[in-house]
Amino acid sequence: MPDKIFIFGDSFMYGEESHQHEFDEAEFLKDASDAVGIKIELDHHGVPIKPFTDKQRNKYIEFINGCTRRSGIHPNYYSMGAILARKLNCEYDMQALSGNSNNAIYKTFIDCIPKMTADSLVLFGISVPNRKTYYEQWIDRHPVNHVTSCWSDVTAEPGYDKFEELDLLYGDDATARVLQTYSFITSVKSICPCPVLFIDPFHNFCDNKYHPDVPWNYVRHWSDQPQDRLHTFKQTYPHPELLYWLEKQFKSLFVYGISEVFEEVTADGHHIQCINGHYSKYTYERYVDKVLLNEI
Repeated sequence: MPDKIFIFGDSFMYGEESHQHEFDEAEFLKDASDAVGIKIELDHHGVPIKPFTDKQRNKYIEFINGCTRRSGIHPNYYSMGAILARKLNCEYDMQALSGNSNNAIYKTFIDCIPKMTADSLVLFGISVPNRKTYYEQWIDRHPVNHVTSCWSDVTAEPGYDKFEELDLLYGDDATARVLQTYSFITSVKSICPCPVLFIDPFHNFCDNKYHPDVPWNYVRHWSDQPQDRLHTFKQTYPHPELLYWLEKQFKSLFVYGISEVFEEVTADGHHIQCINGHYSKYTYERYVDKVLLNEI
């Protein structure tokens, strides 16, 4: 069994929002509604029936972050890595950070290698490949010296939507981003001094219950020639041999997807997600029990 678990990734590995379950749901929804300025009603997954606007989402994030002290539980407590560490009676080192991009996650992993031993275990969660981290910049509210493209102070910049569109045309297209992701995880596997479990909370690359056509679905979604039918897209895509090969590679590298436990969580009467879309503590707990423990 590992002596310490190192956890890398973005907000889904961090346990973001999961402390909401420390409160009575009806009371919590009332307080959250007051903070956001609308009545929040949840669907069966646990997210608002009427999606937040950007302004409402920012208000909710401020509210849920302010609930940490009242809950008495840090969101990390219900992260899958912390849950796994308690199951194995070992320490954990939380290196995941909300908003992280894959290049930032990779850099953090490299920084932590000297602290690892052969008896450690790494949980390496990847983010969506669209995110980018720009180093050597400073955001006062963030404890690291970089800025990530998904942060609201970046996406609010005039012309950002046009930049994203042009970046897909003349920068890294969807196929390039898939290859970058493969490069990141294979590099981690080759230099990690201990066992590593690769986790994809977004189901873009891991084998999974509902959308097993990876990474085809991701490439199709971001293609400049999107097709409604995956079968049609596979016939028109110019590099099918590459994606068929990568599909086999990804499915052998990644742990099976979190969606494996969705039906069991709802059958138990719990929500799959938290209000702002992250997975609930019930989803993380079931995933650790059913999938991660079997991988060790």
